Amino acid sequence: HDALPILQEAKKTILLWHAYNNAQRKDKLQIEKILAHPKLIRKDLLNMRRIMKNCGSLDYALGEIKQLLIKAQTTIRPSKMKLKYKKFLNDYSEQLLTL
Repeated sequence: HDALPILQEAKKTILLWHAYNNAQRKDKLQIEKILAHPKLIRKDLLNMRRIMKNCGSLDYALGEIKQLLIKAQTTIRPSKMKLKYKKFLNDYSEQLLTL
């Protein structure tokens, strides 16, 4: 479970940030409880996923990624660098910002 270490370290991801800031009070308390746990179990991860889904956190994060990709492409396009470098940066941006 790749998400368990991230939750155990209480890393402030965009998904977690959005969920916490948009959750109902009951779910905020649940998030705080999950993040305070020194040892998480699968049930914690599933609960966190439920909260994130209910808050629309994944859709929000995907929208942010799309905006960042557009910004990267818009910045690269007018650059005076060689075409092969533009293509490399464009491809790299897509790879980096694609889930």
